[in-house]
Amino acid sequence: MNCKPGDLAMIVKAPTAPGHIGKIVEVLGDLEADPTYGPCWVCRTREPVSTIRSGFITDPHIPDDWLRPVSGLPLDNDLPAEVNLPEAFKLALGIEMRAWA
Repeated sequence: MNCKPGDLAMIVKAPTAPGHIGKIVEVLGDLEADPTYGPCWVCRTREPVSTIRSGFITDPHIPDDWLRPVSGLPLDNDLPAEVNLPEAFKLALGIEMRAWA
């Protein structure tokens, strides 16, 4: 699982609504596994988001695979003390960053 209840998470995949990618949600709790998408979380959004099944809502059920937690990054020797915004998004999305000199 990528997330747990209480996490803030970024939507990193939304096949039917690519405009949702990058939006931040609060993970509220889990939902039974969806037969199509697998484990889903009940989330809360600041503004309504469109869904195929329910129209515009603020409590979408989002598959765990489509979310990445953003509640903080552990700092260790592999990460710089500061990162700029695009690099932070790459880290949150799990995209490999360039080597640090």
